[in-house]
Amino acid sequence: MEWLLDKKHLNEFKLHQYLYNKNQTVILLQDVMDYFKWSKYLVTTTIDNLNHDYQSVMLPANVTLKIVNKEVLKINQIHLINEFEILSYLIRNSIQYRLLLDLFLEQTTSNEKIAEIHGVSATLVRNAKLTLTKKLADRQIKIVDNQLVGNEIVIRSLMFESLYTLSTYGRQDVLATSPYFNEQLERAMVGNQSLSMQTKIGLQVFLNVWSIRLLNGHQLQPNAYRCGLVVNAELSDSATRLYRGLMQIVSHNFTKFHNITLIEFNYGLDFMYALGVRNDGYRYGNLQPWIKTEYQIIQDIISSEYKHFFGIILSEPEKNLLADNLFALNFRLITLKENILAPMNENFEENVNFPIHTTFTRQVVKHLAAHWQVDETQLQDQIFNQYLNAFIIALDQRRFLPVLKIGIDFIDQQGLTTVLIDYLTSYYGVWRSLNVTIIESIDDTVDLYISDTKVNRDLPGFIWRRMPSNLERMSLQETLISLMVEKFKKNH
Repeated sequence: MEWLLDKKHLNEFKLHQYLYNKNQTVILLQDVMDYFKWSKYLVTTTIDNLNHDYQSVMLPANVTLKIVNKEVLKINQIHLINEFEILSYLIRNSIQYRLLLDLFLEQTTSNEKIAEIHGVSATLVRNAKLTLTKKLADRQIKIVDNQLVGNEIVIRSLMFESLYTLSTYGRQDVLATSPYFNEQLERAMVGNQSLSMQTKIGLQVFLNVWSIRLLNGHQLQPNAYRCGLVVNAELSDSATRLYRGLMQIVSHNFTKFHNITLIEFNYGLDFMYALGVRNDGYRYGNLQPWIKTEYQIIQDIISSEYKHFFGIILSEPEKNLLADNLFALNFRLITLKENILAPMNENFEENVNFPIHTTFTRQVVKHLAAHWQVDETQLQDQIFNQYLNAFIIALDQRRFLPVLKIGIDFIDQQGLTTVLIDYLTSYYGVWRSLNVTIIESIDDTVDLYISDTKVNRDLPGFIWRRMPSNLERMSLQETLISLMVEKFKKNH
C-alpha cells in the first residue's frame, strides 16, 4: 500500500520507521541526514510534518518529536504508535489515493472537477494522475477517460485491498446499510457458525466493489476469469447453500442488476472462499481439477524444501495443518493472482525471534515465485508473513531444531526455579523457535546455566537472585536463539 503515498508522505513514513526501529529517545539530526542522504531543511520539515500527523491521528498526547538546539531530535513515547495506523492515515490523505477512489467511482470527468472536490490545484491533480498512471501500469491497469481500464479481476482486487485495508469502504457505498444484510450473510452459512466482525466487513467491502464495477458496466467476460470452484451442480450441499445465499443477497440488495452473468456469481463464490469464508471446513472436493493440481504443486514444493533444509520428511499431520492454515491464502494467489489481504512487509521481531523458520520460509517463497514465474521480491512482500506464521504453528520444531540443554541450580530458591522452568518450557510465543530441555543441576552437558552465583567455567550463564526483569529475559532469549542458530549451522 505504500505505493499510494506521494513523495512527501512517503518521506514521513520512512522517517517514522527509522525512528521506531532505532528505539532511542535522542538522535542527532546529522545521523538522520546521513542515513537518508537528505538536506537539513528536508529533515526538519519532515520531522515537523510527521509530528503534526501524530497529533492529527489522535495518538496519545505525549507522543511527540521535538528538535532541540537545531541539532538534536528528542523522541517521546514513539513505541506507543501503531505503524499501520500512521501508514493508513498518510495514505488516506494522499492525493493519489483520493484520485484512485474518484477514478473507481467514475463520478468525475475532468482534472479541474477533481481538484475542486479535494481543494487542490488542477496541476497537482494532473501530476498525481501521471504518477498514478505509471504505478498502475505495473498492474496492467490504464486510466482512460477518468476510468480504470484493464484486467477486471486485478482492478477489483486492487480496490478491495485498498478499501478493506484502510477501512474506508463506507464512502459513497452502493450497498445501503440494510438491517437484513448481516442476517442474510449468517443464513448463508451452514449450521450455527457465525461470521466475525472483520469477515462481515470484508464481505461488505467485496459486495461494494463488485456492485460498483457492475453498475458502471464492467462485467467479466467468459474467457476473462477461470473459476476455482466446480460448477453449481457439483458443489457440496453446504457450498450450494452458500452460493444460493450469495444470489439472494445480490437480488435483495442490488435491485438495479438484472442481467448478471453466471460467471459473475461463480466469481462471487470464489471470492468468498478467497476471504476464508466457509461453512463446512475447507472442502477440496469443491475445487476444479486444475486448482487441485496447483495445491498439490505447492505442497510438493514445501515438502521438498523441508527435506532439503532440515534433512527429514514432512509428517502428514504437519501437511494437513499447513493445508488448513494456507488454504484461503493459496486460493487467493491461484485464482486472483495476488494476496488481497497482504499484511505489512516482514516484521523485524519475527526475523530475530524465528531465524530458522524465517530462512526456511524465504526459500519456500523463492521456489513458489519460480514456479509461478513472478517477481520474487514482490511475492515475498505479499505472502512471507502468512507463510512464516503457518510454518511456526504447523511445524513441530522439536523434530528439526537442535536441543538446547539448560541447567538451573539455586540454593533454596525452589519458587524461582519453578517459575523459570514454566517460562522456559512454555510452548507459546518465542519458545516455538527453540527446542529446550531443562535439568535442575549444572554439569558438563548443559549449553547454558542459570544460577545465583557464577560457575567457574567457560559457559554462557545468567546470575539471578530474584525474578528476572523483562530486559534480563530478553537477554536470555537472545542468547538462547544465538546458541540455537550456531548449533543448527554446525549440524547442517
